[in-house]
Amino acid sequence: MDAVDASLRRLGTDYIDLYQLHGPDSHTPIDKTLRAIGRSEVIGFARFDSIQPRYNLLFREIERELLPLALEEGVGVIPYNPIACGLLSGKHLEDAGPRKDRASPSALRQ
Repeated sequence: MDAVDASLRRLGTDYIDLYQLHGPDSHTPIDKTLRAIGRSEVIGFARFDSIQPRYNLLFREIERELLPLALEEGVGVIPYNPIACGLLSGKHLEDAGPRKDRASPSALRQ
């Protein structure tokens, strides 16, 4: 909570409009992370208003269960990775090596 309070001070506000979880944190107990699903209403926790799953033409798994559940529960969906790290943009050619205008990982280490 100290990090949240510090962030709010830097932003000059005292409330959070949207706290977005990008994915589960394996180091945080699930009860702390998921204070907003199903059982949250039973224990009086706030529920999730939105989720941020990976979604693109190569990764469409959320269409089976997650999107219908989000619709049923009234939870917004803010997808990330829509062009699959550029794979769907056409900028990566199958047989071309690394682009010369991009720094290579070895160049970044120097």
